[in-house]
Parts: sequence; structure tokens; C-alpha cells
Amino acid sequence: MTNSELAGSIVNLVGGKSNIQGCFHCITRLRFTLHSSKEVEPEAIKALEGVAGVVEKGGMFMVIIGPHVPKVYAEVEKIIGKKEEALTNPEQQNKQNLFNRLLTYICASYKPLFGLMAGSGLIKGLLSIMVVFLPAFKEGNTYAVLYGMADAILYFMPVFVAAGAAKYMKIDTFLGGLIGAVLICPNIIGLASQEATWSLFGMNMVVTKIFGIIPLVALNYTSSLFPALVAIGIAAPVYRWCKKKIPDILQMFVTPFITLLVAVLITLLVFGPVVSVISALIGWLLAAIYNFSPWLCGLAVGGPWIIMVMMGLHTGFIPVLLNEIMTNGSSVILGFLGANQMAMTGALVAVFVKTRSKKGKSLSGSTGLSCFLGISEPGLYGVLIPSKVGLIWSVIGGSLGGMIAAIMGARLYSTGISGILQITLAINADNMVGFAGYCISLVIGFAVAFIGTYMTYNNKTDSIFESA
Repeated sequence: MTNSELAGSIVNLVGGKSNIQGCFHCITRLRFTLHSSKEVEPEAIKALEGVAGVVEKGGMFMVIIGPHVPKVYAEVEKIIGKKEEALTNPEQQNKQNLFNRLLTYICASYKPLFGLMAGSGLIKGLLSIMVVFLPAFKEGNTYAVLYGMADAILYFMPVFVAAGAAKYMKIDTFLGGLIGAVLICPNIIGLASQEATWSLFGMNMVVTKIFGIIPLVALNYTSSLFPALVAIGIAAPVYRWCKKKIPDILQMFVTPFITLLVAVLITLLVFGPVVSVISALIGWLLAAIYNFSPWLCGLAVGGPWIIMVMMGLHTGFIPVLLNEIMTNGSSVILGFLGANQMAMTGALVAVFVKTRSKKGKSLSGSTGLSCFLGISEPGLYGVLIPSKVGLIWSVIGGSLGGMIAAIMGARLYSTGISGILQITLAINADNMVGFAGYCISLVIGFAVAFIGTYMTYNNKTDSIFESA
């Protein structure tokens, strides 16, 4: 089935063009916002060649395609037209609860950054390898330039996130970027670099005054996520009010003047410190849980993360994990999640070796390779969940591997890359034991899931491909 034929079939089976209010895609899924879910034929969609599964969550109907989803989306767009903007209209937002609306806003704001973070993270990983073998390399100008390339995405995160949030909220993207830039302006950072007035959850705070009387909690907002999101959340209604009320002849300079002034001041005076304290608290709690029992943390989260992906709950943790990296410079949780990716790969390889079905070999082989390279959902929904045994052993392998990673102190120092290439993000010259633990966790995850699936996979299990 060609991409065009697949797109046409999906559109028809979700109720046709008239039933589609909005559509966009993420790394592996087509995400539809529909007028009515009653017109959808999920089982027929699952049966389509090229579809790994479907998920309905948070007011969206999602069709799991795989890494070539942009090509299918392009064909869908030819049929229905560009309907991304429908996702942010008030009518659709009112159908979602507050949590889902906030989560959609946050995810849409940083989603365009994953590719940038992946490229930057790869540079940082390669630099770490160089430092391991040539420690003096870290003192040279070449290292300084390359590290600047690798670290810029994190340091200037408020600018990028604010621009993405502004685009989602349908306000001037450059104005959004400017608001984010103000938060990390050297003058403001300079205020935060003075002697700390007090400290909370490991975060130093400087209390000063502006306009001579108004107290200001000065903080360093570089490498932060949430303050910029709050600032754009404030800016959007102000911007829209200006667009409605201010005469056209004054729009060009009065609208950015008022929006910038209101959004930045309210953020710096009120919400910036509040969300920064919350971010620090989240980081402190994560560290406390991990320090209480690293092995238990890895065991309890490493494998069951797969179940969270199935239920769509993992999306809510992504901002928390990003915040952990930006707050602490690394993530212990991401350090023990790599094992479940390799566990799923191991289970898929076992199915490929054991199955007698041509369709099973084709599906498990292609999705196994995708999973090895970082795209797990096609294999998860297309093979592991239907087989049951593959899913069970993937969870077990992910948990055992995660436990080893946690015990040995594995961490990721950036994000954006999944699969085997994620190894580069775990390298740090000051934590080579943790790096070794990460590598061992991948091997354990793969081996346990492969052996367990191979030993328990039988003819009855193989029948899933006959009914698929």
C-alpha cells in the first residue's frame, strides 16, 4: 500500500474529511482531533497495512505509523488541507480538561526542539569520548568552540521554548523569542549572580528591588523550561487584546511594547520565581526518591515505563525529565530508561528468529531495527502487545537492566536521541562507572527479553500474525 493509499484509507475510516477538525504528527503518530469519535472504525484502521496500532487519549485519536509518518501526513494534508491551527481553537480546548490543555501546550512548545537537542547531544557525546582518551583536549580552543555548539540549545532554552510557545499560541514568533531572551539577558543574570539572600531546594535566590520599592526575586533563567512557557501564557492574551483594541497605525510598535512590558514584568516579579521553586522542588524530590533506593527506583520504573507509554502517561513526564537535565545538568531517570528500549528490541529479534510467519518475520524484523535505532511504538503495538509474551519479557528485561543502571549511577547528560545512539549521551569523563552501567543495562535488557521471549514463544503465540 502506498503512502497515498494509506492516507486515503485512514481519512475515510476516521469519518472522512468533514469529521476531521485538526491533524498533525509527532515522531511516529498521526494525531487527529475529530468532531465525533462515533464515526471512527478503529479495528479497520488497525488492519491496514502500514498501521501499527491506534490510541485514543486526551481528546485525540492517534494512528501509529512509524518513522515514515511525515510522508503519510503529507498525503493526509493533500486530502484534508492544513488543519493544524484547529487544534488551538477555544471550542476544541474546552473539550479537554485543564491538565490535558497544559500538557498539549507544553509539548507543542518544545516538540520542534527534539531534533536540535539530538544533534547538539551527539556533539556533546563525541566531545566526552575525546576527553576520556585525551584529557588535555578539554583545555583547548577547539573544545571550547565545539562545546559551545553542543551546549547552546540548553543555555538558550528559554528563547527557543518561548518561540515555540508563541507559534502554538498564534502570536508573533519573534516577539515570543524576544520575551525568552529578556529572561536570560546578561543584565538580569547579573542581578542573580550577587550574593544569595537565601536558598531553597538547592536553588540560590537574590532578593532585590526594582522601581525602588517593588521586591524582585532575581534568578538565573538560563537552561530553564517553565518560566518561558509561563511568560508566553501571559503574553498571548495581552497580545490578542492589543490586536483588537489598538489602532492599526500604532500596532507595529505599541503591541510589542505593551506585551513585552506586561509579560516580562509579571513573569520576573511573580510567576518566574514560583515556577522556578516548583521546578527545584521536583528536582529535589526526584533526587530524594532516587537516593532513598537507586536499585528499587530503576526496577520500578525501568520496565513499567513501557506500560506508561501504552497508556499515554509517559507524555506528562517528558517536561519533568527535561527539567531534570536543565536543573541538574543530567538525568538519572533517563539513565535507567535505555534498558527498556533494548529489551523491546531483544523481544522483537526473538520473535523474528522464532516465528514461521512471513508476515511476522517482515513485521518483527523491520520494527526490531526501528526499535534498535530509537523508534519503539510500531514494534510495541504491532508485535509485542499482541504477542503478550514479548511485552511481559520486555518489561522484565527493562526493569532488571534499569536496576543495574541505577545501582551503577548511569545518567544521561542530554536528550533528543533514542536507541543505541543514546549511548553517546551517557558518556562523561567524571562518571565512567555510570557509563559502564548504562552499557551493561542495555545488554541485560536485550538478553533477558530475547531469551525469555524465545523460550516462551510458541505456535499459539505465532497465530497473532494469521489474524492480523
